[in-house]
Amino acid sequence: MTSTRPPNLVARSNESIRHVTMQVLGIMSDRGRTNAAKVVVRALWMLSLLAVVVGSLLAANSAPMRLIAELSINDKIQHFAAYSLLVLLPTLHERQSIVALAVAGALLMGVGLEFAQLYSPGRTFDLLDMRADAFGVSMGLTAGIPLRRAARRWFDGYSAAKDTCDS
Repeated sequence: MTSTRPPNLVARSNESIRHVTMQVLGIMSDRGRTNAAKVVVRALWMLSLLAVVVGSLLAANSAPMRLIAELSINDKIQHFAAYSLLVLLPTLHERQSIVALAVAGALLMGVGLEFAQLYSPGRTFDLLDMRADAFGVSMGLTAGIPLRRAARRWFDGYSAAKDTCDS
């Protein structure tokens, strides 16, 4: 079925939908600028989430886990660093409500993944891992709050510089 509206209205309508979607996702400002830096940080956040979930559920004798074991980094330090990053990244650029959800989600994810390790070959449940996760969450939030203003200036400056180069 074809649209009864003239083609230019259809094109404008599609562009408006794209613009609103990008604003909702936080990749375009109200002034219509695409914020590539914010997109990169958000992508890193999603990749970090994926890495923590997959890394937590892999069998202990899997190749990635053997490789991580060769680094000789204490297990608790790994938990602390991973969960710090999981909260630091959204704290830099997301709205406060999203940051609050990220904090709660990271804490719940740490507990849930620790229980899930009971069903992963060669992995064990450890309350100290949950404590390291919680300390990491608090450190990511504590470090991210003072860095937030500087990060916003950088994001805005990156967008403005990109806009002037594009025009």
